[in-house]
Amino acid sequence: MSTIYSYIKKYLLGCLVLLTACKKDFKNPNQPSRNEAFGSDQAATAVALGLQQLYSTTAASPLYALIDANGFVTNELMLRNAGNTAELQLSTGGSAVDPTNTVLLNIWTKSNKIISDADSVLSFASRLE
Repeated sequence: MSTIYSYIKKYLLGCLVLLTACKKDFKNPNQPSRNEAFGSDQAATAVALGLQQLYSTTAASPLYALIDANGFVTNELMLRNAGNTAELQLSTGGSAVDPTNTVLLNIWTKSNKIISDADSVLSFASRLE
């Protein structure tokens, strides 16, 4: 009988811990708020420069991914390492390209982020004197 009560106590204690757990609302100290990012014309200029950097640098940028995808789809580029599955899928073509292709995801996700942030810069710029 006492073992049943100990199990019930442990169960209720576990439920209590789960129900009163802390929130996972972490603030990124390196990410400015929207008001800080568009608080001045210098800050908006910095956002626009960051968009240019996001668009044009690294292998995960949309510019690189567009050139990469176009080259493999049109057979202008030759795949040297078949371990790069995203590029292999594009060079094979057809049904080999699956929805999780990272080259195509980089084109769409980063381009949409750039468009969204550029629209924010333009809407801030229209309010300037």
